[in-house]
Amino acid sequence: MFPGQGSQYKGMGAELFERFPTELEMANELMKQDIKNICLEDPNGLLSETQYTQPCLYFVNCLHYLALKEDNNVRPNFLCGHSLGEYTALFAANVYDLYTGFKIVKKRGELMSSVKAGILMAILGDKIDQITNILNEEGITNIDVANYNTSEQLVIGGTEEDLKVANEILEKHGYRCVILNVSGAFHTRYMIPARAAFMKYLINFKFNSPNMPVVCSSTMEFFDPRYAIETLGYQITKSVNWVNTINKLRFLGVRNFQEVGPKEVLTRMTNKIL
Repeated sequence: MFPGQGSQYKGMGAELFERFPTELEMANELMKQDIKNICLEDPNGLLSETQYTQPCLYFVNCLHYLALKEDNNVRPNFLCGHSLGEYTALFAANVYDLYTGFKIVKKRGELMSSVKAGILMAILGDKIDQITNILNEEGITNIDVANYNTSEQLVIGGTEEDLKVANEILEKHGYRCVILNVSGAFHTRYMIPARAAFMKYLINFKFNSPNMPVVCSSTMEFFDPRYAIETLGYQITKSVNWVNTINKLRFLGVRNFQEVGPKEVLTRMTNKIL
């Protein structure tokens, strides 16, 4: 399991950059920035900006996987990732090489950061599946579910005005609401402009058949290179359903879930689901 945006922190990858100098040099050339400096020192606060967060986190996730592969000779039965993390899963499955994935993720981050409409809000509480019904009954229809993270947490996206109203309604029903520090309403209808531009960009790339099955967290289907442009493009505007992704893997017989990345965000969420 590879984590997505929100798992980054200043200091991530410290144990990896010296180990993979060639990969770091190539990624720096593509980024036109010192990735090691951004990740370890972050003097200009770039690590919290989506257009830098996404390629940096993708790269660190990939280095974690390369290290794990070298040290333990692992070969997973399945791969998956939460939103951005899916791109590392595709790298691990040889759908593209490290640097092709880096170019794609860099463009994704740039496009998603350029869309300023909307914000995200996490909702915590029991009976989380009732939230959309509650909002619809109150006439709030311009809000989308961005992430189904656990049975006790989901994330919704919409305009600041709509989320303020939703906050008041949901708190009256006993839910706790937390505005997230992100640049836009990712995985909602508000990302349609980014999706359209991203799909045009993806036409330039070739996607190999995965050598290990990758379960996509927005469709819960196995990645198929024939539909790569649609799968990756529409992922930007579709909900990330981590609950059903993990449940599908459990149905397929998976009993050991290992997170590969800088934190343990997915491990905690997955343990709650299990």
